[in-house]
Amino acid sequence: MKTTDAVREEQTRIEIIDAAQKLFQKYGIDKTTMDDIAREVGKGKSTLYYYYESKEDVFYAVVSKEKDEVVESVKKSIKDIKNASDKLKAFFITHFKELRHKMNLYSVILHGNVKKHMDLFYKIQKESLNSDVEILKKILFQGIKDGEFKNIKENDCESISMSIMMMVQGLDSNIVFGSEMLKETLKMEGAVDIFIKGLKYGK
Repeated sequence: MKTTDAVREEQTRIEIIDAAQKLFQKYGIDKTTMDDIAREVGKGKSTLYYYYESKEDVFYAVVSKEKDEVVESVKKSIKDIKNASDKLKAFFITHFKELRHKMNLYSVILHGNVKKHMDLFYKIQKESLNSDVEILKKILFQGIKDGEFKNIKENDCESISMSIMMMVQGLDSNIVFGSEMLKETLKMEGAVDIFIKGLKYGK
């Protein structure tokens, strides 16, 4: 059981992240200061530095929260789907819809010097890889067990899942770092259908 102090500290972190999230969405990371965050959360700046060493650390915590929300949305979207192929499709579609939604929230950042913060985005992307790969592996295992994916073996699920996520993260990067054409023209459902057919019938 958590102590009273631990609960209080956790609540304070949540308050800081929520306050910073609003400011980053409205003004971007460059124009938001630790003073701004302190005022928004109603705490002294020294309190912020007790929990986070810098504004970048706060931003990292905010983006980590956003990443966790995407993962939870993906899990929720596939939870009640019986068919492995449909789960794969839901995984892709939900992932990209959630990412585009998050990027719309942070449009002010995208119109700023986004490349300045690429390392932070890539760090979060790397950390999300393992959880996404585990979700995909379970879907592939189910597809093999149910006879949907007859042309792949269980031993290949790790490498296939990793390959899928490398492709997905490459598309993520294009969305995050400014490919307007991709956001407008990417026909995700059609691309996913082709990919699933490859798993089912490819040699």
